[in-house]
Order: sequence, then C-alpha cells, then structure tokens
Amino acid sequence: MYTPEQAEILAIQALGYLAGTEEELQRLLIATGMDSEALKQSAQSRAGLAGILDYICQDESILLGFCESARIRPEEPMRALHALQKTPETGAA
Repeated sequence: MYTPEQAEILAIQALGYLAGTEEELQRLLIATGMDSEALKQSAQSRAGLAGILDYICQDESILLGFCESARIRPEEPMRALHALQKTPETGAA
C-alpha cells in the first residue's frame, strides 16, 4: 500500500524516466497535448502526478522499462496511481 507521499515520489521518478530520453518525452507531450512548461506545472499537483502514472500504466513497453529502471514490480505504478486518485487535492504536492 502506498501513502500519497510515496506515490508522488514514484510518479516523479516516472516523469524522470520519461524525460530521460527525448523520444519518450515527446511521446508524452504529444499524448497529453502539453508543452514542457505545462508539464512542469502539472507535475506540481497530485492530479498531474496521477496523470503521469496513468500514462505509464497505459503502455506496457513504457511500464516495463520504467519498472526495470526503478527496480520495482510492474504492478507498483498502478498501486501508486490508486493512492493518488483516492487522496483529495490539498494544494501543492
């Protein structure tokens, strides 16, 4: 079980993974319709971080690559996503 804070940390790690390659970052920006500045702003809220985890969980190759790099089981991002979705937004993450 993830606490909201642990889930936020995992989501930030996921964003770092995606930003680690230009191709993955561009795919994320295209999929979300955001530019890099909007992505930065989004990553400062639990809802935005939940969106990052949701994006990762939607693509098995990205999910598995992230999990391998983070050395976690493939079900962990979904568990973290659920923790963020159950937590009310209280302002800054």
